[in-house]
Amino acid sequence: KTQAWLRLLPVVLLSSSEAASDVAASFAPAATGYIVKPGGFDGFRRLAAYLNDCWFGDGDIAAPGADLKPISY
Repeated sequence: KTQAWLRLLPVVLLSSSEAASDVAASFAPAATGYIVKPGGFDGFRRLAAYLNDCWFGDGDIAAPGADLKPISY
């Protein structure tokens, strides 16, 4: 995100890894959030509802460097 306007865009990584080193590495360049891929269709439905709430409702995604814990579904 070298251009200022790009820094306004949220970047959420969807990964199968819960390793602390992977979470930390994702926040270093510019990630806004880190989500561990859910298993199964119900997990994806919960994830979609969560993301919808974050961007269009009252949900919250941790700020970069907050506590560096992935969100798991």
